Amino acid sequence: MNYFTLQRYIFEISTSNLKKMTNLELARLKVFQAQRSDLLAMWEKQEIDDKLFRQLEHELDVEESHIARAEIS
Repeated sequence: MNYFTLQRYIFEISTSNLKKMTNLELARLKVFQAQRSDLLAMWEKQEIDDKLFRQLEHELDVEESHIARAEIS
């Protein structure tokens, strides 16, 4: 699953369940958004290379997908 597909999937889950989400779940979502933003900023400033960017992005994808699956259950 690539970044944009996952983001759309999480957005759909988040918007449909936004009123049902707990403060903890909302905080987790904001943390992931901040992490992605920081990761992208580091890459754009060439503080990290493409390989590290993809590796860290993949780790975020995995973490987010685990939370998304837990919200569905």
